[in-house]
Amino acid sequence: MNVVNQAAMPQRVKGDSLQRVAQWLKCNGGIRVQPCARQQMAARYPEGLLSHAELDALAGVLRS
Repeated sequence: MNVVNQAAMPQRVKGDSLQRVAQWLKCNGGIRVQPCARQQMAARYPEGLLSHAELDALAGVLRS
C-alpha cells in the first residue's frame, strides 16, 4: 500500500487566492530580519556626525 502525506504534495492554488497572498506580502512584507541598530544609524548619518560613543548610546536606547 502506498500512503502519500497530503501536506507533502503541492495542491493546486486558485489565482485569486495566490493574488491575495501576493497582495498581503506586498503590504506586510515577508519575514524581516532586524538590522543591527548601530549599523543602521551609521549608514543613515554622515560619517563624523556622531562619535562611536554616541552611536553606541543611541543603539542602546533603540534596543530597550
